[in-house]
Amino acid sequence: MIDKYSSGPLAVGRSGVSRMAVNPDGLLSREELIAAWKTPEQGEGSDGNRTAPKRVVVRVDGYVSDQHDINGSQGFPCAMVQVIYRVGGFTREVLVDAVNQSALVVWAETVEVKSIWDKRRIARLAAFEFDEESAPVLPCISQDIACAISAWHDGDTGAADARWLDMIAIDATTDTLEISTHVVPNGARGVRFLNGLTTAFVPVRLANLAQFIVFATGPNGGFIESVDNGLTDQSTIAVPVCAKMLSIAFPLGTLATCASPVWLEWIMAPATVGNGL
Repeated sequence: MIDKYSSGPLAVGRSGVSRMAVNPDGLLSREELIAAWKTPEQGEGSDGNRTAPKRVVVRVDGYVSDQHDINGSQGFPCAMVQVIYRVGGFTREVLVDAVNQSALVVWAETVEVKSIWDKRRIARLAAFEFDEESAPVLPCISQDIACAISAWHDGDTGAADARWLDMIAIDATTDTLEISTHVVPNGARGVRFLNGLTTAFVPVRLANLAQFIVFATGPNGGFIESVDNGLTDQSTIAVPVCAKMLSIAFPLGTLATCASPVWLEWIMAPATVGNGL
């Protein structure tokens, strides 16, 4: 971890790459720190060592590098980055998918970026029940990740646009409903339903089929909002302040009509122009 009061150079550069790979025995490669940053300036602290926070842009890129999985097709990307940032003694973590170039803006004194596996995604893909006509969607076996960190004084004022996919699955049922539950990721500003597809290539519009979409502060209560505003597959739902859990209910049997896994797309930063704030 970074010592934000250290005057020495960081052991990890402000940009780096990592190849996440699965070995023949199915074991995941080690997660690693690939980039780090700390503000070089000192603030007006009485101890003379307090650092001044900066607007920091973490840019991430990557792609699935294995040529095929055991089905002969490219595996689904399951590696991502974990951005750990600190300001004023407060530490926060944000997850970002690492398959297309994206950017996360944070106000921080120190930043660390780790390449990690999305173990929730891997487990949900493994549990998905495919019918006999559909080829299973398997996690990738190798994925390359690149990251670069820059601060305001470096001139990086580009748009912030970072995202993370979260798989919809059946976590609970009632006599008439199947319910998918999701922890709202740190930094999420919005969430969007991605359509499913039947074996006959008919779209399954999950946003339209949802019986309820509820945000709460925790798994056992703390209701914040129930969303019901004519959702479509292009709708982006604003995540309420303080929301920690999202529960989505569909009519019983809805997810079984989907030939492949179905997803939520968490928007980790607003897609804007200018300074990205």
